[in-house]
Amino acid sequence: MKRDKNKKPSNLILDLRPIKAEPKKVSLKDIISANGKRVIYALILLIVCGAVVWALTSHKQAAGSKELAQVKSDVGKLMILPKDEEPTLAVVDDRRKLKDTFLIDHAADGDEVLIYSKNGLVIVYRPSSNKIAAVGSVTADPAFPEAKGATLTVLDGANNDTKTKEVIEKVKNAYPSLKVIDGGKSNRQDFPSTIVIDNTNQKDNLVDALVTAITGKRGVLPLGEGKAETDLMIIVGKD
Repeated sequence: MKRDKNKKPSNLILDLRPIKAEPKKVSLKDIISANGKRVIYALILLIVCGAVVWALTSHKQAAGSKELAQVKSDVGKLMILPKDEEPTLAVVDDRRKLKDTFLIDHAADGDEVLIYSKNGLVIVYRPSSNKIAAVGSVTADPAFPEAKGATLTVLDGANNDTKTKEVIEKVKNAYPSLKVIDGGKSNRQDFPSTIVIDNTNQKDNLVDALVTAITGKRGVLPLGEGKAETDLMIIVGKD
């Protein structure tokens, strides 16, 4: 087979030299001759896999914003939306799991909910009928920002494992972003009341909210009890 004198050599050069050896340039032609079609298949597979991963990643990142934009567009044709705030989108997958009274009364499975916290507005949109199912007000909970990324240790101070688990469940339901740790039993097992302790002295709103959620009291670290390495503590009492 005659070689085409006008054909330019390949720019792809691989350095296969051993450490501290003199450089040895190996052309793509040499590699193919040595390894046959396996090299070509490997290169093609690498390129294809890279393209697929890139496409999936790009799609995943853009899907959320496109979905929100579509819902805003659909709802915007039915009512005037606030222009000074980007809303949060939530989709009702299972109405039976809703805990908010307003949504329980007005939302159905498949509904899309736009929440404008700054404007205190919540809109329930029903795509199945292209209608606004309900419009209500929403009050921002000042405890939510304090709960985000915070940690909490729950101790059983009344030898009541069942009640301790109930307290943990209530906290998780009220503030899902709060990392809750079951710390086991406290040093004492005769605490009369359930107390919430702020180890940071900077989470007043969250402490007040937890006190209400678990029907407890604000307290300080009792004598003889070790301080947990978390932002907050709850000691479950006999009340």
